[in-house]
Amino acid sequence: MLRSLLIILFANLILTPLAGYAQGTIVFLNGKEKRFEAAEIKGEYLHYSVEGDTMDFKKVVDRYNVFSLKYDNGTEDVLYKPDTTYGEDPSVEEVRDYIKGEQYAMKRYRKPMNFISGVGVGLASSAAGFYGIPIPLAYSTVLGRFDPKVPANEDGSIQSESFKMGYQKKARNMKIKNSLLGGAVGFAVGITALVVIFSND
Repeated sequence: MLRSLLIILFANLILTPLAGYAQGTIVFLNGKEKRFEAAEIKGEYLHYSVEGDTMDFKKVVDRYNVFSLKYDNGTEDVLYKPDTTYGEDPSVEEVRDYIKGEQYAMKRYRKPMNFISGVGVGLASSAAGFYGIPIPLAYSTVLGRFDPKVPANEDGSIQSESFKMGYQKKARNMKIKNSLLGGAVGFAVGITALVVIFSND
């Protein structure tokens, strides 16, 4: 009996520290992923070291921004815990599908016209000088009100509503970001051109 107890205690001492050093991938709620060399949850924060770095925990993120830790051995530690008190939080599977939709958008959504049209709006608005700054912002806001069409999955699988919501939310954010970037570039080029023209008069 004593011998068995000692074996169990010894195994716990050996295996428990190693659990924090298993390699894997952090899956964030925004759809992004990051490889880690070691990870450990301390209170409300996740401490991890990036793959390829030393074993020191150099990075710290809020655990509530993380969906799960997927280990290379095939296991997964789901950090997302829905509040079941009122039943308003989406389930683990719904959030998983939502994240898959976000990741699909990052992979498939490519609309260069968002940037190009933003450049055009920025150039045109620069004619009003610095009073034209709100115009590219307004354009991006209006552009973001339209939901992008969700393309069919490459494997032909059925898309859940959570998947579609994740795709459209991420694609809208990408569309707004690209149009804002284009607007800023166009406005800067336009203002620079006006300054050069008037300075030569």
